[in-house]
Amino acid sequence: MLSARIRQPIKEPVDHSEIQLQNRNANLEAMLAEAMQRNKKLTAFLREYPMPGDEFIFANITKISGNEMIINCGQNQPLKAGQFVLGDNSIIGTVSEVAPYSSKVRLITSPLSRIAVKIGNKDAVIEGDKDKLKIELIPKSFEIKAGEKVFCKPKQGFLYTPITIGNVVECKTSTKNLLLWQIIVEPACDIETLTSVDVIIINTDKQGK
Repeated sequence: MLSARIRQPIKEPVDHSEIQLQNRNANLEAMLAEAMQRNKKLTAFLREYPMPGDEFIFANITKISGNEMIINCGQNQPLKAGQFVLGDNSIIGTVSEVAPYSSKVRLITSPLSRIAVKIGNKDAVIEGDKDKLKIELIPKSFEIKAGEKVFCKPKQGFLYTPITIGNVVECKTSTKNLLLWQIIVEPACDIETLTSVDVIIINTDKQGK
């Protein structure tokens, strides 16, 4: 059985509807930018956006422990390791372990988390760093501003379109190389206040169409 500590009680109310709307708008903007880059019609591109029938699996969060989460869906649903997990319309982690009726989710804040992302027109890898995220190996010649959105990159078999993962809160000189940035990113939603998530299940029959 998967086990973890009981979640701490929510101290302050969070307006999830506003966070969801902000993240959804950011996702749509990223989709439009990618559609223009591919020189496709927006209507055709939007049909590739993951929709409930295409499909999302809703799951309740049963426990959170450190940088891991337990959800109440497993092998009884088409879950598998590597699938992306959404909270408030943003990427919050990936499925890391599947049991018969529950699954473990590795949160994006985990030091073990490595996810390919896009920041501006730059490809990068975002890593967990306690309750924040960080991006390294970006040259200081690349201009980055606080508040800039960071998007998870599409991944064959797991994600069709860019989905927001966080917002830049600080850029500082890397301690490893003075010519590089260390970019601090805040998750796009408050993971600790979530009570449910959606797991993206890609219909493989649709790929390549």
